[in-house]
Amino acid sequence: MEHTPRVLAVIIMDADGNRLVAKYYPVAAGGRTFQAGGETAYEKKLFKKTKHNHAAAVDSDAVMLDGCVAIFRARGDTFLYVVGAGHENELLLDTVLEGLFVALTILLDGSIESRYVLSNLDIVMLAVDELVDQGKILEVEPKTIANRVLMRGVDRSEERRDRKSVV
Repeated sequence: MEHTPRVLAVIIMDADGNRLVAKYYPVAAGGRTFQAGGETAYEKKLFKKTKHNHAAAVDSDAVMLDGCVAIFRARGDTFLYVVGAGHENELLLDTVLEGLFVALTILLDGSIESRYVLSNLDIVMLAVDELVDQGKILEVEPKTIANRVLMRGVDRSEERRDRKSVV
């Protein structure tokens, strides 16, 4: 039986553990799901376990919590998490997190702080939607995610011009 990697949740929290953005995805039968109301409790436990990890400011880190693996990274006063089932490949989840982190850095002009996330919530939510859909990983290339969010490169002539200017 073939295993398709899946993401259970993408969560962004502020320095106090308050939810800024959270997208939870249903999984196939037999997989881990979050109960209504259980999402907030999971976020509180997750933040409590990760809030003092200063290594995550430079690079991502991983924790196991309630049978799930959570890859996280902190930037300023913002924590970004990608959560997968306990059997998911941590490197793959880290790649998803890195794609989100760099795409948001591009889209928010290098400042991933809670006030910028909240003031640009539409852009952040679109970036998450371009990254993962229904738990399936769609795209991890940050420039592609940013271009899709900003609706660049939609028509091929514009895409060719962008390529010429980059090269």
